[in-house]
Amino acid sequence: MDADALLAGLRDLVKRGDFVAARTRADEALMRFPDRIEAVYAGAVVEAEVCRARHQARVLSLRRPEDLAHCEQCIVQMTAVIERGGYRHDHYNRGYCQVYLGFACASGESCTSRFSEAEADFSAGIVTHPDDSDYFGWRADMRELLGRKQEACADWRTAERLGAPVGGEVKRACGNSKP
Repeated sequence: MDADALLAGLRDLVKRGDFVAARTRADEALMRFPDRIEAVYAGAVVEAEVCRARHQARVLSLRRPEDLAHCEQCIVQMTAVIERGGYRHDHYNRGYCQVYLGFACASGESCTSRFSEAEADFSAGIVTHPDDSDYFGWRADMRELLGRKQEACADWRTAERLGAPVGGEVKRACGNSKP
């Protein structure tokens, strides 16, 4: 099986939520094609998707090291992708793993640094993908968490202009304020 077929099969496994099989396929891709950035990225995406699934299932709130490890591994692997020149939505994936770790931090621990790191990733993603509404939406969420409402509203407006649905809660929060 060539690299493209192996990676396409991996994407299908991730979409179906079969993370065990996806992890196996990603490991195989990395072993067989270590010089292909797509193989490194694929493994990082699997970790990102497990991190996201754990967060959405509220498992991360349990702060179990084995669950948080997926988010940490996503960050390490996406950093390797970025250091090799980047690929696709590397900053987006690393950023949302930072977000999930920020939400899972223990009480008394500073979550702000995770959210600031996520904001930096989303800002870097905007540089390479200026028409991607997801980057603006996620950065807006981070800016709101960091108490920077005016900047958050400007990003939400940009996300909406780029086609993202912006809910009534955001519109109520931002009102008619100018960015």
